[in-house]
Amino acid sequence: MTMVEMVVTLAVIGILAAIAAPAMRSFMSGRAVDAQAQELATTLRMARSEALKRGVEVSVCASATAENSSPTCAGNTSWGTGWVAFQDDDNSGTQGTLDGNDKVVRAQAALKGIGSVTTTAKSVTFGRNGIVLLLNGASLGSTNAVGITFASLDSGNTNAARIVCLNRQGRITVLPGTGTCA
Repeated sequence: MTMVEMVVTLAVIGILAAIAAPAMRSFMSGRAVDAQAQELATTLRMARSEALKRGVEVSVCASATAENSSPTCAGNTSWGTGWVAFQDDDNSGTQGTLDGNDKVVRAQAALKGIGSVTTTAKSVTFGRNGIVLLLNGASLGSTNAVGITFASLDSGNTNAARIVCLNRQGRITVLPGTGTCA
């Protein structure tokens, strides 16, 4: 192998690496978004399952303190800071609000590697029959579904976005893109 051949080979490798790097970053960002959306969907499914299994209401709320030993609900729509699923043991009637007598079923810490999480939902409460009873502590009303959209760090990459849809019957789906839930 001559010096010229080695330089040409290194130049070709360098060009291929320069072309592949942005695509790899976009791919990794998309995988992080998909993983986090699937994690929320898993938590919502588990909360619905626990409500059915235990015969009690189970809520999931946004939380900035999910990794603490005594997590609390954030009281806002900041799902990107984490979330908590809990059972309202004292039946205080404050669904969607975690107080001292409630039992934490699952907690998810702050998300990493994603851009933003947008929604109108602060909390979701599943009834003993698995149906969504309350959204943000109030009846769903005319709302048939709610969506929680996860966007990638690369704001121009809408293909990497995912939306977690939850309908009033308690069905949870994860859809690609930034559309709306029906």
